[in-house]
Amino acid sequence: MPVDDKERGILIPEWQKEEPELEFTEAQRKRNIYARKAPLRVMPNDKKQSVHLKPVSYRTVLRVRPEAIEVGISMGEGVAKYLGIGGGGGSLLLDFFLSMLLFLCFL
Repeated sequence: MPVDDKERGILIPEWQKEEPELEFTEAQRKRNIYARKAPLRVMPNDKKQSVHLKPVSYRTVLRVRPEAIEVGISMGEGVAKYLGIGGGGGSLLLDFFLSMLLFLCFL
């Protein structure tokens, strides 16, 4: 039995309409599944309104800047960034191998 939004702590309703702001070309719609779908939720105009009872970022918020919030994957930036390779996020496979290499070096 599905759990409703209020039980999950979600305070904004599902949108159930077309995309309100972005316009996608036909080529974009063919390449990107998210360009073909309507958004699940749309943020309210009042940015002070809470959208969740207990919001959690799970380490995905990497940096907060005056003009934007930089978001990554749930594993953060990864070990590859701290070693100066991998272009910031690094792949999970590269992160795994580098983590194992570091681990074995300190045994």
